[in-house]
This record gives sequence, structure tokens and C-alpha cells, in this order.
Amino acid sequence: MNPALNARMLAVLAVLAELEFREDIGVLVLSGAGDAWSAGMDLKEYFRDTEAKGLGAVRAAQRTAYGWWERLRWYQKPSIAMVNEAVPLAGLKARVIEIAEVLLEKNPVALKATKDAVRRVREMSYDNAEDYLVRAQEAANSFDSEGRREGIRQFIDDKSYKPGLGAYDARRQR
Repeated sequence: MNPALNARMLAVLAVLAELEFREDIGVLVLSGAGDAWSAGMDLKEYFRDTEAKGLGAVRAAQRTAYGWWERLRWYQKPSIAMVNEAVPLAGLKARVIEIAEVLLEKNPVALKATKDAVRRVREMSYDNAEDYLVRAQEAANSFDSEGRREGIRQFIDDKSYKPGLGAYDARRQR
């Protein structure tokens, strides 16, 4: 990772914004060029080259780096980096597609609510986290009342859905 790459990632944000609320896009998969994702930061470039240009250059590099990263953290769609676990390179793409397909079977409103909740509640007190999760559940239910009704129907009536053990079958939605 270096300032030039971070600047290029900012340009990608326009593309991400176009895709974020499209219904035909379900999962964002990020991949790198070549045979490696990232070895980390280019420390020489960040700490020597950038610092040699002064505090303004350091702050600009930080804003650029954090800007696109923060945007991905709160992205509407589930996001996967094509590095998720140790698999042979030849099987990496197939494994990422397999994970993406699992995510596509899940309720997108529930996925987004879970993604946000995980990021927010880990630093809250128990009482604040509980209150946040109750309010988030209420909000999610108002955006996806059909999905909620279907999940409850499959759980109570069909006995085909077991909360905590997977997603309800969205393909069976009435």
C-alpha cells in the first residue's frame, strides 16, 4: 500500500457508488493484480518520502488512505477481499465465489445490519449495545418486512429455518 495506490482507490469509489444500491449486484469482491494481495504499507514511501514533504503531505496521505478504507468499511453490500483464508492459488477464485454465493443466499438487509452492528457494538457498554441492537433490528424490519415475515413463516410454520444456523431460503419467499 502506498499513496499512489490509495489515490487510485479513491477513483474506484465512484464505481463503488454506482454499484452500491443496484439490485443486480449482491456482493463486492476486491482482488489485487499479480499473485499477491498486499504485503502491507510501503514504509519507506510513507515514513521517509512523505514525511520529507512536510506535515501537509503526511495528512494528505492519511486522508487518502483512510478515506477509501472507511468507505469500504460501511459499504452497503457484503465485501470480500480475495485473500479470505489459506487455499492454493489455483483454488482461490473458486473459493471466493463459493463464499459470495453463500452471502447471496442471505437476506441483504440482515447482512448490512449485522455488518454495522459488529463494527459498532464491540466498543459500547452492554446497555448501549443492547439499545443499539434493538433499534437496528426495528429499523431493519421496517426496510425488509417481507423478508422478516418469510423468515418467521419458515421458522414457525414450515420448521425449515433455524435461526443462528443459517439464512432462511429466500428463493421460497411467497
